[in-house]
Amino acid sequence: MDIIFAISLVGIYSLLIFVFLFYFIMTVRLHFIGRRIGELDKVLRNKLERINSKLGIVQELKEELQRSNQLKDLFIDIMRHDLLSWVYVVKGTSEVMAGKESGMQEEIQMIRRNVVKLEKTIESASKFAKLENLREIEFKEMDLAAVIEGCVEDLKSLAAEKKIKIECEFDGKYLARVNPFIEDVFSNLISNAIKYSPENGRILVSIENDADKWKVSVKDNGEGIPDESKEAIFERFKRVNKGNVRGMGLGLAIVKRVVELHKGKVWVEDNPEGGSIFYVTIPNSPNEENIK
Repeated sequence: MDIIFAISLVGIYSLLIFVFLFYFIMTVRLHFIGRRIGELDKVLRNKLERINSKLGIVQELKEELQRSNQLKDLFIDIMRHDLLSWVYVVKGTSEVMAGKESGMQEEIQMIRRNVVKLEKTIESASKFAKLENLREIEFKEMDLAAVIEGCVEDLKSLAAEKKIKIECEFDGKYLARVNPFIEDVFSNLISNAIKYSPENGRILVSIENDADKWKVSVKDNGEGIPDESKEAIFERFKRVNKGNVRGMGLGLAIVKRVVELHKGKVWVEDNPEGGSIFYVTIPNSPNEENIK
């Protein structure tokens, strides 16, 4: 009996020693784990403080950038207003001279033509400067066919001067969520086609469905564009000189920027019949009725 009791007592003591050692080991491990958690917590807090500090700096920089953009837009508007004021003075003076100076009509007409070019250049530069820093614009649903037809109507008199025929090869509605800036895209492409086409030329504007996009093409039968210039013409102040036709190279830069803001693409290819074909893709409205 004493032996059994002694064995039981040894077993109990052994169990107590095991429990104590287990508790001691776990306590030590938990202590180290706690210290490690504390260290990690401190590191994490420091990192969060640095992140918050950087976020504060980023927010300050963002606000400063917004203020700078507002000042830049104000400066652009002031410059545009002042420059155009002088343009209108010159234009008015040339019109008065045209009625009085019978022997200088050719020179006066040259002044008037260049004043019109200067006016367009100022407007284009002002528009591009504002578009350059835009990251997003507001959209509304518009019919691309109606937009293009409006551009063609506005440019009829310009085309008539060279006896150029503009044909629209599309029918129905082509709805897309776009910004009114999109009018500048098609107006610029069509006016360029008129500018670079010969007399009695033909310009064909078409729209086709390309998966989830509308693909608009403007085809002319002008001189065409060399391969090495096909990308450069979309950069600002880049141009291809063709005879006596010259430009400041802002129009196509504006076209490219507006198309990019619409998540679309613009490029130019050779017209197999001679001349060029400019393509523009614009995402169509997510509506089954829009699919042509």
